[in-house]
Amino acid sequence: MAKKIKFDLQVNGVSISSLEGLQDNFNIEDIIEHFKSGLLMRWLEAQGLETELKELNKLDHNLAQSISKIFGITEMAKKIKFNLQVNGASVSSLESLQNNFNIEDILEHFKSGLLMRWLEVQGLETELKELNKLDQNSDNLAQSISKIFGITESSVKNAYESADKIIKLKQQSNTLEAIADISKNTGLVLKTTSDLFKLYF
Repeated sequence: MAKKIKFDLQVNGVSISSLEGLQDNFNIEDIIEHFKSGLLMRWLEAQGLETELKELNKLDHNLAQSISKIFGITEMAKKIKFNLQVNGASVSSLESLQNNFNIEDILEHFKSGLLMRWLEVQGLETELKELNKLDQNSDNLAQSISKIFGITESSVKNAYESADKIIKLKQQSNTLEAIADISKNTGLVLKTTSDLFKLYF
C-alpha cells in the first residue's frame, strides 16, 4: 500500500501541518472551501486524524457550526469577526450586505451555516432568529431571506432601472462622440450637444 504523503493545508494565510496549527489559525471560510473541494479530508487522512475525518464525512448541512465543533473551536473563538464573501465583495456589515446583495451567494452561505455564524459574530440577533425559523427546502426560501435583509422587489427593480439608465446614458454618450467624429471628418461645425440632436435626431 502506497504511503500517504503529508502536505500542508493553507488556512488563514498560514501553512498548516498539524491539528494544533489548524486550531490556532482556524478560519471557517477557508475550512469550508477545503471541505467542499475534498482537500480537507485528504489532509486529515494524510495526517492520520481518523476521528475528525469520520465526523466530517457524516456532515451534509449546517457546516460552519458542525465543522467548528469537530475541530474543538470554542464559543469564544466563534465570536471572532470575519468578512462574508458576497457578489465578489468582502462584506463586514449589514449595510454592506444589503448593498452587495446576491441571492445565489446568500443561499449558499445560508445552507452551509456560514451566514448564521456571520450574523452571530456581528451581533445581528434579529436577522439570525428570523433565518433560524426558515426551512431550507422551502419553495419561497429566496424570497424569505431577501425580505429578512430588507431586500424588496421594488428595491431590486429600482436597482435594475438605475443600471439600465446608466447603460442608456453611456450608449447615448458613445453615439454623440461618434457623431462628433463624423461631423469633424466631414467638415461640419457643430458647437453644442443641442446642435447634434437637431441635426441627427
